[in-house]
Amino acid sequence: MRSADPSVRAIVESARLSPWLVDDVVSRALVEDIGAEGDVTTLATVPGTLMGRADLVPRAAGVVAGLPVAAWVFDSVGPGRVRMEFGSIDGATVAPGEVLATVRGPVR
Repeated sequence: MRSADPSVRAIVESARLSPWLVDDVVSRALVEDIGAEGDVTTLATVPGTLMGRADLVPRAAGVVAGLPVAAWVFDSVGPGRVRMEFGSIDGATVAPGEVLATVRGPVR
């Protein structure tokens, strides 16, 4: 399994999702998207030491879904280095621009 962080695993399990299934889907998607070696453009243009922060925000009003899976994705690409702080929970009604989560860590 790619995500080794017990807190991320607990988040996924608390959402009544199978960690094995989430890991399989996320792993396949990452291989398709960035391959085994990483994104070629990112490797060529983004310094390896660059750190960043991103807020996940909706463009329209709606209901939150998928934050536990997002946490698994970020832990998979930056194990122990990428941190996700939740500003909302799955099932919550949100407005445009509301911060659902903040992600911090290496950009590459």
